[in-house]
Amino acid sequence: MAPVGMFGKRVHLAGAWHSRVVGAALICVSALALEGCAQVIAYNQPSPLDRSILARGVDRSRIIGVLGPPVGKDSNADGTLSETYKYVDGGVKNSFGAKAGRMLLYTAGDVFTACLDQVIWMPMEIAFKGSDYTCDITYEKAGRYWVVRDLREISASDQKVVRAVEDDLPRHARPDAQADTARR
Repeated sequence: MAPVGMFGKRVHLAGAWHSRVVGAALICVSALALEGCAQVIAYNQPSPLDRSILARGVDRSRIIGVLGPPVGKDSNADGTLSETYKYVDGGVKNSFGAKAGRMLLYTAGDVFTACLDQVIWMPMEIAFKGSDYTCDITYEKAGRYWVVRDLREISASDQKVVRAVEDDLPRHARPDAQADTARR
């Protein structure tokens, strides 16, 4: 006589074993899919930054809008303001089109290999992470706004200066200083 299952119905043992295997397989596949697949990693990669804002005369609010809030801030004796920013630049490899193309490739691979291709895609996607940078910016007051006077952008991986804009003009010879004296 077959054992009695849920709701008092007789259950055939082969059917119960089969449903348990299928249920366990579905749980395993769901756990793999939700764990952090290559598509999610690609989607969360940092986008490229607009580095054209790293120039003399750019307003402080635009810098904060692109790089985020500063991690350090100092007021200098000469009336300038120095701030340090840390940020990640995704580069061209993480532009919208590149990320979308990779996500489509990963999804197609998942369909044809039942998610087994994630063993290849996930380590590869980790290699697409962005580059860390630190930028030290000195601002000066120009009217109501703080604008960039000089900056140094440093690569965090090798500590080399990537970009530097130094204050090479004496204060009285700057065009903005001449315009200020002409307005007075």
